[in-house]
Amino acid sequence: MSDTDLGARSERGSEYADLLRLVRGAGLLDRQPGYYALRVTLVLGCPAAVGLLSVRLRPSWWQTAVAAAFGVLLAQAALAHLRTIGTGAVRPGGDRF
Repeated sequence: MSDTDLGARSERGSEYADLLRLVRGAGLLDRQPGYYALRVTLVLGCPAAVGLLSVRLRPSWWQTAVAAAFGVLLAQAALAHLRTIGTGAVRPGGDRF
């Protein structure tokens, strides 16, 4: 059986077992600590940067741009939470514009 032939069942295991072997063989289940470190840095760093910018600007017209950036961050967080709890309201991977 070739790696891409999922239609034919192997002599041992189910179709799921065949698919799991294929996915593991491609390395798709390997841990990626660099990716998660980047995500944590962005998730914690972006709101901190927007908050610091808001404090540094004080009352000015630039606060509208900061408010828009904060709105985008809040929308991202809300959509990520919808995807996490599985309401079906958001397609998988559809939380980024």
